[in-house]
Amino acid sequence: MPAAILERNDRSFTVQVTIPYVETMLEFEEAIQSCVNELGQAATQEALGRFDTDGAPLEFGGTRFFSKGAEPKEYQTPYGPVTLDRLPNVNYFLTSVTIIL
Repeated sequence: MPAAILERNDRSFTVQVTIPYVETMLEFEEAIQSCVNELGQAATQEALGRFDTDGAPLEFGGTRFFSKGAEPKEYQTPYGPVTLDRLPNVNYFLTSVTIIL
């Protein structure tokens, strides 16, 4: 069973994992490691989501820049890869260039 976020509030969140009973100590250690990695992935995914932007347009030098919308991104973590929808950097495009020598 994958790690699940049970509760969220403004100050914290609660993650639950289920560790199965297995036949040998080696299998127990592997099961514990697997569950710890699942917990780490869930917690990292939650943290990344909280630090994302809201996608509001930015204005710079009289030009408004807009987000392209959320896109799936994969991040490497100590617990394994995490994929989530994130807003990419704002589309910065060059409308003109003036070179003064």
